[in-house]
Amino acid sequence: MPTFDNEFAASAALELLAMYGETITYTPRGGSPRTVTAIVNRNPAKLLATMQDVVSALVVIRVLDDSSNATYGGIASSAVNFGGDTITAAVRAGETASVLALNEFISDNGGVNTFGAN
Repeated sequence: MPTFDNEFAASAALELLAMYGETITYTPRGGSPRTVTAIVNRNPAKLLATMQDVVSALVVIRVLDDSSNATYGGIASSAVNFGGDTITAAVRAGETASVLALNEFISDNGGVNTFGAN
């Protein structure tokens, strides 16, 4: 990782999770559920990928790319089974959490993974 990414992962990412993060549940396919702190973007903008399909995640989550972090947990992008792994998170703030399929890897920047879920 470049120096900026290392420094962001070591400090700024943790501060953002402390300020804006909420607890969700991550369940790997065939594995045990565990809690993770995520920044949840509800009802993100729909991006037109081509004329025939639209990227339509109900939520976009940002989590550490370090599942061993004792405070916030995380989800390593290399461990995700898209179409099999799920998260449990509220689609709207204040509502009951729903089980959503983790189905899209969006980015990995500064030790933070961004995923889409439906």
